[in-house]
Amino acid sequence: RKAFFSQAAAMEFASAAGCVAAEMVTFYPPGIPVLCPGEEITTDVIAYVQAMQQIGLRVVGPQDVSLQTIRVIKAMRT
Repeated sequence: RKAFFSQAAAMEFASAAGCVAAEMVTFYPPGIPVLCPGEEITTDVIAYVQAMQQIGLRVVGPQDVSLQTIRVIKAMRT
């Protein structure tokens, strides 16, 4: 809840490792969230998301569905 209502800013997704996500990222299929607000964005998550994009799965949730950028919690880095 705290992450969902925190101030957020967009940043380059590929450089977001160590930041805290402010939005949900889900691929269809299977429809299971990869990231939820409040979760740390890791290098493994970035690599997985890029792999899912390369095979053409549809992303739902983030403001920028191309995932060039992602909204992260301001002043919150792990």
